[in-house]
Amino acid sequence: MMLKYGTVVLSLLATLILPPLQVTAEQPAVSDETAPPLPMRVSPVTIPARIALVSGNALWIVEGSKPEAKPVKVQTKGSVDAIGWSHDGAWLLYQQRTKEFGPAYLWAAKADGSVTRQVDSQPLSDQASWSPVQNMIAYSTLDPAGQLPEGNLKIATVYADGQISSRVLLPGKSRVGAFAWAPDGKSLAVSLERLKTEPLLIDRVTLAGKRTRLMAEGGPVDPNVGIYPYLASGLTWSPDGKYLAFHVTVSSGSMSADGVAIQLLDTTKPNRIVELGVGLRYPQWLAWSPDSRQLAYIQGGRREATDNKHLFIVDVSAGFAIVDSGMKGYVDTQPRWTAKQPYAVVFARGRESFKMGTTESGGVLVPGQRIWIRGRDGQEQAITVGPDSTADYDPQVSPDCRQLLFMRLHEAHKGSLYVQEYPNGPAVPWLTGLSGEIGYYGNYYPSWIQVFWERPRRSG
Repeated sequence: MMLKYGTVVLSLLATLILPPLQVTAEQPAVSDETAPPLPMRVSPVTIPARIALVSGNALWIVEGSKPEAKPVKVQTKGSVDAIGWSHDGAWLLYQQRTKEFGPAYLWAAKADGSVTRQVDSQPLSDQASWSPVQNMIAYSTLDPAGQLPEGNLKIATVYADGQISSRVLLPGKSRVGAFAWAPDGKSLAVSLERLKTEPLLIDRVTLAGKRTRLMAEGGPVDPNVGIYPYLASGLTWSPDGKYLAFHVTVSSGSMSADGVAIQLLDTTKPNRIVELGVGLRYPQWLAWSPDSRQLAYIQGGRREATDNKHLFIVDVSAGFAIVDSGMKGYVDTQPRWTAKQPYAVVFARGRESFKMGTTESGGVLVPGQRIWIRGRDGQEQAITVGPDSTADYDPQVSPDCRQLLFMRLHEAHKGSLYVQEYPNGPAVPWLTGLSGEIGYYGNYYPSWIQVFWERPRRSG
């Protein structure tokens, strides 16, 4: 999951020919005079989920399965971003910064918001994520001054009583640039910041620290080349652990922000790499089907998320055949797969806009944007309906495919959380008074909401 760097200096360096930086919009502190309305539940409809939301720089948790449950505010300081729920929904991971443009620190909150714990005393670097099978967190840190990445990888274990233990899996100066948990939670894929004397590298690292090579692409960099492939970022495993999708960030932060190569690594064969196209380096735009047969991804250059972004599908079971599923004049974002067969992709689609990530004239970034579905047969249709003055984002389908949650914005920074029967029942507002940031050039990351779905009950 992409997070924010904590200093203005790092943002400025992104325009130089330096190791690339992932940049998202900063969230300034909200004064009492401009405080947004509080989130309010307006529907008794139950949702089998625990929902965390960031609104007005505050963190809230709602128990959706209880018809009378209201949003509960988590005691935090400064501005926050929610990262995600632990595999069992017992803990919520978030980052917190107490100073505008200051470093962010990693925290965990108990599911009911009653307990918060700081994970590490050092500032968070670029990434943190939960293990898919246990309450372990993988993350990396900045130096104690909060200036530069240490290039390390740490593992923290969160216990039921709130105690946290942390250890260093890969020490500082290991050149860790990105990482992703393997689906079985026994290892991580780790990509290394490239030296000019070596290839582009991805390793597998077990929790015991054992390393094996997954990819070594290319060779030493030609000394006459000024800009070169520097890091495999946004690592995204297929559920079966055979394939790894990623973006190839180059050694210029400015050039990387306008689009990078999208590639797929077949780990069952030595260094088999499939070229998928060019897109923005958001791991949220790489989504595997539950059966690992298809990858949905967003292709298209230029850093604005509001134009020239189209849904593509690659079928690994059909010789890596690629299908362009975009529509001329429309923009696609935020692909997600349903959990039940026949698997389908839900995503946001609207007419291309050229507001350059700003909303000086008011309104939403992509007027009339709706949630769409693409079935396994390739048929597509819009499944939400609303006025052109609004825009729908962040589709989330329940594991039993009975409910759809989505954000409906009436201004770029304001909106409500809606619920409807999936796929196209009537939509009703569920939480109102939500506010947040549009993200880097309108990418809407970090997401305003993080949903932990309750496990479907087994019959019998």
